[in-house]
Amino acid sequence: MTNNAAERAMRPIGLGRKNYLFAGSDAGGRRAAIMYTLIESCKLNNIDPEAWLAYVIAHIADHPINRIDELLPWNWRPKEALEKAA
Repeated sequence: MTNNAAERAMRPIGLGRKNYLFAGSDAGGRRAAIMYTLIESCKLNNIDPEAWLAYVIAHIADHPINRIDELLPWNWRPKEALEKAA
């Protein structure tokens, strides 16, 4: 038995620890943490983070503030998936 799977799962944390030193400021570190959290949430929900982020950036200015939760990774569905369901 090996623990290779566990080691691979922890590798990004170790790499990130060194990269976090170069965030530039405390505010930059907080922004990076928010982005990492959203990207990992996309991965957990089987959503392409790049497609989700591109969609959100393109549509957030016109999106109603009282429905902003629709843009979160666990609520968002790609346009192709919505067209197939219809």
